[in-house]
Amino acid sequence: MNQDEEVSSLYVVHQGELKLTYHSGNWSDKGKSIESEKTEIINSGGCFGEWVLLGKSSCQVTVEALTDVECWAITKLKFEAAVGNLQDIIQEDLK
Repeated sequence: MNQDEEVSSLYVVHQGELKLTYHSGNWSDKGKSIESEKTEIINSGGCFGEWVLLGKSSCQVTVEALTDVECWAITKLKFEAAVGNLQDIIQEDLK
């Protein structure tokens, strides 16, 4: 990922540590618009970009590797092909 690249997939950190910097006006990992710059540390087993699977507009975020990092990425299209539409799954689960 390059600096300020648009997040368009779900990323799972297999190993390592990342620093994410969200910029004002973007969507945070919790799906809320943020007022000012926010940073977050993601460790092995953590993830970011899950809002993409929910159909939320993607955002630009700066991702900095603090250690050697290995990430797995899955696009919304690949997720839906394997599992189905996440919104439908959530609605079914609420029944």
